[in-house]
Amino acid sequence: DGQPAKRPERGPEKGAAKGPARKLSYKDQLALDRLPGQIAALEADITRLRAVLSDAGLYARDPQAFTDATTKLDRAETELTAAEERWLELEMLREALGSS
Repeated sequence: DGQPAKRPERGPEKGAAKGPARKLSYKDQLALDRLPGQIAALEADITRLRAVLSDAGLYARDPQAFTDATTKLDRAETELTAAEERWLELEMLREALGSS
């Protein structure tokens, strides 16, 4: 029998990609579920801080309170932008995957 033995055909390698994901990961779905509440809370904080800063005499009465409110407002606006961008990214991913 001078012929080499035939190797059995192998299936896909273990750990190989099984194709594109069909739904959001648990972590992404959880973030998508929680982000609207976080966004609403940040918007409420921003509204409250803007009301505090609208007091024309605040800086004269309490410069530290003015500085603190300004810093918190800046941080809240940055966090709001990041949260909205993440929510949009996850919504687009969910839509592309066709899950609901």
